[in-house]
Amino acid sequence: MGKNLYDKLGVNKDATDEEIKKAYRKKAKENHPDKGGSQEKMTDLTVCYSILSSKDKRKRYDETGKEEGASAFQTRFLGFVNQIFIGIVESSQNPYGIDIIDLFKIQVRNMIISAENSVTEDGYKKARYENILKRISSTGDDAIMITMNTKIESYMHNANQMKEEIEFLKQAIVIINHYNYDYDKPAVQPRGISVSSW
Repeated sequence: MGKNLYDKLGVNKDATDEEIKKAYRKKAKENHPDKGGSQEKMTDLTVCYSILSSKDKRKRYDETGKEEGASAFQTRFLGFVNQIFIGIVESSQNPYGIDIIDLFKIQVRNMIISAENSVTEDGYKKARYENILKRISSTGDDAIMITMNTKIESYMHNANQMKEEIEFLKQAIVIINHYNYDYDKPAVQPRGISVSSW
């Protein structure tokens, strides 16, 4: 039998909210992919925390033993936050002087554009192979046709995966748009006066 959520975080069942938060932060730091941990482990820890840090979800878990409340999308989104957003925070030299939520949105939008471009490119390549295939005939074996069809199917598969990714990223943007970050905006300097002249 697998570990329960409390065991995964290394806390007792009667742990306080603060103890759960501290345990999650410690485990997340130890298991972060940048520290040699795995993305799967990080996602698992984040799902544990999302359930145990919610009064209602924790109560349901304690009563039923079922990990309700974390849909496939939520689980994936938590992993995505760990991978992308935490990466932005850790790579920022001054995370207080920039809008890290805005940077997160920009990065996700760029990922959408890249995925959409990939779908378009795969569509062109698929159409090219289909048009070439229509011109090929054989009085012998059909090895070339089989190879061409395999290539066409691979482009269709890639395009479908990218479409699913685009759908996920668009849902992620909707959630991210609910967040704001109160960063330290740079002071406006009066015109014509340089700092060096003060």
